[in-house]
Amino acid sequence: MKKPAVFPLYLSLLWLGWSTIIPVMSCPDNGLYYQETLNDGSVRHVIEKNVVVLNQKLKAIPADADEKMIEKLSRENKKIEQANQSRLNSVKEFEKFFNGYSINGAKNSLGESVLFKFNIIEENVENTACIQTSRILSRKYALPSALTTQNGNKVMVYAAILTTVSANGEMGKAQGNIIYQVSAKAPEGTLSHELGHALYLLDSYGFASSEFGDGLMGAEPKPITPQEVDQIIAKCLKRDK
Repeated sequence: MKKPAVFPLYLSLLWLGWSTIIPVMSCPDNGLYYQETLNDGSVRHVIEKNVVVLNQKLKAIPADADEKMIEKLSRENKKIEQANQSRLNSVKEFEKFFNGYSINGAKNSLGESVLFKFNIIEENVENTACIQTSRILSRKYALPSALTTQNGNKVMVYAAILTTVSANGEMGKAQGNIIYQVSAKAPEGTLSHELGHALYLLDSYGFASSEFGDGLMGAEPKPITPQEVDQIIAKCLKRDK
């Protein structure tokens, strides 16, 4: 798992309505925020987060299993493998909805490049719908930030966990970094929408001025907007002051 060298950088926040220059660090529970210099000398904002896809462990075939039992367990394992692969394939939409399939990533409201870097990690577990297991893994795969606690320990940026917990009839659901099973009837982008919640974005629909919302957090998700990108970075910086 690749982890960047993280160190304090400085960014003028005039575009956020602030007139001071403050350290750029990271967001606990949100996403790791830093900057990188590209080959042409330009600076790109980066928001990084580990995303853990829970895989159901295959069923063990006993050494003394007869042919009928072997066939039965083999069929069940094939279904498990297909479900695991389907869950892994679902994260491919992140590139479209967060980075727009562009090597330069998304844009903020100033037109600057912002790359969302999601490190996809597969973890085999006994129960892909166990909340307690998900919480443990969220901490296990956390990224270290540039912040420290009063005890001198690194403040960690918890990983998002893709589970099969039922959303109870909703198209999708997220509680903190725990992302529930997205409905098969949900529109494309719903999983990205729920990951948006793990980055502390709020729904943009249901208001009188915008019934269906816009961008990633609308009722019908679209690629992330520059304004939504601004919100994520602003939440990072405000939390770190």
